[in-house]
Amino acid sequence: MKNSGFILLHRDIQNKEIWDDPEILRCWIDILFLVDYDDTGKHGRGCHKITDSFLQRRWNVSRNKVRRILALFVQHEMIQLQRDIKKPKTGTILKVTNYAVRQDFSSNIGTIKGTKEGTIKGTQTKEIKNKRNNMLIGRVSEIEGVGQLPEGWLRDGFIACWEIYPRKVNKKKAIQTWYTIHKKNKFDKALADEIYRGIQKYNKATQGKDKSFISHFTSWINARRWEDEETDSLNHQKKKPDFERFSESDELPDLTFGGIE
Repeated sequence: MKNSGFILLHRDIQNKEIWDDPEILRCWIDILFLVDYDDTGKHGRGCHKITDSFLQRRWNVSRNKVRRILALFVQHEMIQLQRDIKKPKTGTILKVTNYAVRQDFSSNIGTIKGTKEGTIKGTQTKEIKNKRNNMLIGRVSEIEGVGQLPEGWLRDGFIACWEIYPRKVNKKKAIQTWYTIHKKNKFDKALADEIYRGIQKYNKATQGKDKSFISHFTSWINARRWEDEETDSLNHQKKKPDFERFSESDELPDLTFGGIE
C-alpha cells in the first residue's frame, strides 16, 4: 500500500446505493487506498490480497458485515474476488474492476482514436469477459441463499421457478444447482425461460401425484427434465423418495475462502 498521492473517484458512484451509506462509502474509498497503484505489487495493479479477519479489524465491523459489504461491491461490479492459485489458503485477491480506466488521469482527459481510446475499450471488454467467469464470490458450495445470486434475470428466474415448482425441498441446494446449470451454459438468459416453461408442464403432469414421486428441484434440473417430451414427462420419475440431505448454516459464506493472514 502506498501512503502518499491521490486517487480518482468517478461520479457514477453517486448512482450506487453505497453513496447513501457513509460507512460503506468509507470502506470503498479505503479499498481504493489499499490496492496497489502500479504493477510493482505482488498481485498486479488495482489488486491486494485480503482476508475477512484483516478487513474486520481494519474497518472495525463484524465479519458478517465485511462479507456483506464485499458482496455489495461485487454486485455493483466494483470489485472481483479471486482465489490465489499459488497460495489458496492465505487469503483472496481483491481486484478493483476497471482500475486502469478509472485511475489513469491521462485516460480520462481526451483520447486519440486508435490509441488510448482503443486501449480503454479493450480493457473494458476484458473485464466483461472476466466478470462472466466470476459472477459469484468463492465456491458454489458456499452459496447459502438467493440473495447471493447476481441481481437481474438469474435471481428473478430462480425465484419464479421455485415459486411454481411442485415440490419445494432443500432450497439451498436448489439455488446452488440453479447457478451451476447456468454457469455451464455461459449464463444464457433464454435457458431460464425454457426451464420455467418446462416446470409449468411438469406441474401439470404431476397434479394429484404423491409428493414422494415428484423429483426434488435439484434432481429435476440436473437431469435437464425441461427437455422432456410433454407426453413422457413422468418416465424418469424415481420410484422411491429422494432422501438427500444437506447441512444448513445460518452463517454467511466466507468470501475470502477461509484464508489466514
